[in-house]
Parts: sequence; structure tokens; C-alpha cells
Amino acid sequence: MEEKYKGWFEGFSNVVSEQLGTTIRDEILEKCENCQKVSNDSEMAVCVKEVMDRFDRTVKDEDKRHIVMETLGNYCVQNILKTAGEVKEISEGVEDIVKNLNEKFDTEFVKLEGNIIHSTLNRCLCHWGVKETKVPISITYCHCSLGWMKTLFKTLLDKPVEVDLIQSVITGSDSCKFVIHLD
Repeated sequence: MEEKYKGWFEGFSNVVSEQLGTTIRDEILEKCENCQKVSNDSEMAVCVKEVMDRFDRTVKDEDKRHIVMETLGNYCVQNILKTAGEVKEISEGVEDIVKNLNEKFDTEFVKLEGNIIHSTLNRCLCHWGVKETKVPISITYCHCSLGWMKTLFKTLLDKPVEVDLIQSVITGSDSCKFVIHLD
């Protein structure tokens, strides 16, 4: 397996082990035929689809699956929290945070409407290669991005927020949409 992809497997394996146990981890990962020799993003997408299908079948409790993936998203977002801190530092209020966040990332991916921030992304931004999928991947995977959003906005707003995942590109939609509740 290419070095680029090992981080995801290690992270997923560790979080599943910690939260659900090594027996469950082994049931999910040991027989993933498509994951043995991942060398590019397309192969990673096929592998992740297989892992998520096995994860969904093995762990029937949807909430437990979502918590695992949200935990991964919390780890994944760590590399941009410094940037989030910079945005927070120059912002005075939620309106400023939204404006400065969009400027920092040179795109309008968040929009404030009352007590809700809408985030729309026209492509999958996950750096693990899943955007190359040719067939839909389980929405379970996208709870990683939901966790990413929760941690990002908790950092920006200094308070926990609820985030809803509305749709995602890798499940067949034309965009990824999240709703961040400020109250």
C-alpha cells in the first residue's frame, strides 16, 4: 500500500479498536480484498467503499458508526486549526468569521442565514482519494467530514455546535451540504 493511504487505515483501525474493540476491527478490515495494494486514488475509493460496506454490515448501530467517523474527522481537521485560529483572531462576530473564512479559502463555501451556517462544496474535499469513486460510497464515510465541521466551528466559535450532513458527492449528489446550527 502506498504511504499516502496508510494514515487513513491506521486512524480508522485505531478508532474502531478504541471505541468498538479489536474483534470488530478485525471483522471489518482483515478480509478487505480491495485494500491490499492501494496505489492510487481510484483504488483507494474502491477500498474505502468495501471498508464502509463491511463497517455498515458489521456495526448495526448507526450512532456508533457515526461516532467513529466523527472522531476521525476530528483528527483530520487538526492540520487546519491554526488557520481557523487566524480567522478567529481577525474576526468580530459570526458574520466576520463567515466572511474571513471564505476569503481565507478563496471560495464561498459557508453562508450565514440567521442562526444557521450553510456549507456547500461542489466537490469532495477529502484528501484520501474517495472523490475518485465510480460508484456511491456509504454516507457513513461522510460523517468524518461532519466531525471535521464540528471541530472547525467549535474552534471558530468557542462553543460546541450541532452539524447536519444533508448530502454528499460520494453518495451520488452533485455537492456536499452541511448545516451548522449556532444555537
